[in-house]
Amino acid sequence: MGWQDYWEHDSSVYVSQRHKAAHYDRLADDLLDFATQSDVPLQRQIVMDFGCGEALSADRIASKAGRLILSDGSSRVSDQLQARFGSVANITVLKPGPLDVVADGSLDLIVVNSVLQYVEAAAAGPLLAMLAAKLAPSGQMLVADVLPPDLGAVTDARELLKFAAAEGFLVAAVVGLARAAVSDYARTRARHGLTRYTEADFGRLAASAGLRAERLPRNLGHNPYRLAFVVRPSKSRV
Repeated sequence: MGWQDYWEHDSSVYVSQRHKAAHYDRLADDLLDFATQSDVPLQRQIVMDFGCGEALSADRIASKAGRLILSDGSSRVSDQLQARFGSVANITVLKPGPLDVVADGSLDLIVVNSVLQYVEAAAAGPLLAMLAAKLAPSGQMLVADVLPPDLGAVTDARELLKFAAAEGFLVAAVVGLARAAVSDYARTRARHGLTRYTEADFGRLAASAGLRAERLPRNLGHNPYRLAFVVRPSKSRV
């Protein structure tokens, strides 16, 4: 089972429903904070969350943004998103597949969070280039939760436990970590691995797609040891 097959199954990287809810709440907080720093007022921004997962707090983001587009490669997840957010006027849920329905040059912000570790390195540059074509001239892409090569399981586990203690699911986190070693996720990771980048590696990846990357001072979400970058075209298209 590859990563695409894994996400089509009813599998989860969360230790409890509280973990999942807290995770998406924290992401919404961080995304809104980042988006409000743009020169374009948030209420006018068209935002796409690429590889959005279940996006439980998408309605919070949509309540502040002009329009929110949700895109996930899993048909199962896409159906869940449509059922949850299909009635929200300014949320569009895309079906898995090519992004032809999104006009080039139309997006103010593209969020790519916790995605690149599941994409083979050879495919990552073309993916970023394809997404960048959708950006408006003043648009930006936020690529976050990028795994550095030196980040180990002990650090990830410690940060999860800290987050769990703060958010009230510590017991579930301890149990979940014990189960993780024999989970479908662990087996898929052992078979297919995760793609990792140093800051320099990511800069070269962006450059290969005609983009320039600037590392942000902090990651999205609870783990500060993962990397985040803002990515823009190398040359102005104005």
